[in-house]
Amino acid sequence: MWILKEFLVSLMVLSVYAATPCCIDREFEADTGVVGSTYRKGIFSPYEGHNMITYDSHNKMVSVKLTIDGQAHRDHIQILMDYNSKREYIITNGKCTVSELNTPITDPCIPANATYLRSPIYGYGSNTLEADTWEYFSPATGALNRFSVTKDSCVPLVLAQYNPHAPFTGNLTQTDLVLIYNNFRIGIKDRKVFSVPESCANQPVQKPVGTPIF
Repeated sequence: MWILKEFLVSLMVLSVYAATPCCIDREFEADTGVVGSTYRKGIFSPYEGHNMITYDSHNKMVSVKLTIDGQAHRDHIQILMDYNSKREYIITNGKCTVSELNTPITDPCIPANATYLRSPIYGYGSNTLEADTWEYFSPATGALNRFSVTKDSCVPLVLAQYNPHAPFTGNLTQTDLVLIYNNFRIGIKDRKVFSVPESCANQPVQKPVGTPIF
C-alpha cells in the first residue's frame, strides 16, 4: 500500500511539472460559442451567442464580430481594436462608438506565473484530446481567466473569464463569459476585417469606460 501511495504521488508531481505555459500563434482566426451574463445597475442579463475573432499581435490589431442573443433582442456587434492608433471602435447594430484604447494588446502566451490546474481529456475512447488548464489574471483586461489549451500544440479550447469591471457594448458592466473555441485556424484570410467602418468616420473619441473584453 505504501508503494502504491508513493507511486500515485509521483504521478501527480510529474503531471504538474510536465505542464509548461505555451503560446498560441500570433496570427489566428477562430469561431467561438459564448454564454455569459452581465450585471449593471442592479439588472442581471443572461445572454448567449457566437463570435468570430481575428487576432494579429504582429500588427497589434484585433477584430471581434459578435452576435448576441439577449433576453428580448439580438445584437450584431463588431469590436475593432487598433492598438497602434490607440482606438477602439464598437459598432452595435450599425451605430459606431469610438473610444481611447490605453491598454496593451493581449499577449498570446499563457503567462509564466500562471497557475496550472489540471490536464483534462476531451472526448471518449480513441477520439480523445489532451489539454492543460491554467488560471491567471489577464494584464490586458484585468479578468481572472481559466484557459484550456491542447497539450501538444497550444490550440485554445475553452476560456472562462470573469471581470467585475469589464465594459460591454460601451457600458460599465460586470461580465462573466465562457468561450468555446472551434474552427481555429492559423493566419488571417482577409485583412479587410481590420478596416474601420465608414460609420465610424468623424465620430468623437470618448474616454474609455474600462478595459477591453478581449
